[in-house]
Amino acid sequence: MPETYEQKRLKFWHVLLGIFILIIATWAVYYMRAKANFEAACEKIRAEGHPITMAELNKWYSIPPGQQNAADAILQAVDHLVEWEEEKQDDLPVLGMEYFEIDEPFYLETLLLSEQFLADNEKALTLLHKAAKIKYSRYPIDFKVGSDFSIDHLGPLKKTVQLLSLEARLYAEKNQPDKAIETIETMVAISHSLSNEPILISQLVCIACDGLTVATAQRVISRCDLSDTQLQRVADMIKKMQTHSMATGFIGERCFTASMFDDGTYRVYAIGYFWFDAVLVAAKVTGFAYNDTVFNIDLLT
Repeated sequence: MPETYEQKRLKFWHVLLGIFILIIATWAVYYMRAKANFEAACEKIRAEGHPITMAELNKWYSIPPGQQNAADAILQAVDHLVEWEEEKQDDLPVLGMEYFEIDEPFYLETLLLSEQFLADNEKALTLLHKAAKIKYSRYPIDFKVGSDFSIDHLGPLKKTVQLLSLEARLYAEKNQPDKAIETIETMVAISHSLSNEPILISQLVCIACDGLTVATAQRVISRCDLSDTQLQRVADMIKKMQTHSMATGFIGERCFTASMFDDGTYRVYAIGYFWFDAVLVAAKVTGFAYNDTVFNIDLLT
């Protein structure tokens, strides 16, 4: 007996319904598996003693209770930094445009100008040398706010290292190697106050400051007749700088990556860009975001 029109239409909707259910079931399985893989990857990181969320990162970046914080003294020094008008400051080495070969002596006017600038920054220098003697450092960053955390301390911190470099070079011009080396040791301490800061840009700033420290040490060695003991102090500083690792920065980057899709803390990047926010939501809903995040976490690890 031939099928009626109603029977054919009923079979057609059955097929559509079956396809729809199959799509939903496939999506559900894919989504649950992707999310389970993401959660497993996060637990693996936690088992290694590392953070994976922004809140965990905020707690991980800390100093032992009751210990002094070198960052406090460094930021106080930053508050006391004195800068000159650009045209006048350009006549300074390191902080300005004036350049000297590694063993070339300063001009008398450069020497006098440097002394004046260092005198204006005496308070800042005192605080920096004090901070160098403090073991632990934690800058006031609140990672719990997501991508809105501030890194405003990085630029001024680099300026403090430049100021110290000028001081060390001036001591070298006056043939005071012990004081020059002490200042270089302070440069290392200030630079490495960033060594535990879990942000990639912070580690790059630390590397840049280390580069300036090496150049300053070269200048001091070239301008002063150092004893074996003094040379060993410089060698020890270089050795300490070599212990620096970029790995700390990747610990933070891994948390940023995991938080992007998982809790939406990176959604602030999408403000004003509806299409981008829609892509983030779609990527999470479909489960693609979890798989991509696991891939990126593995790369960073």
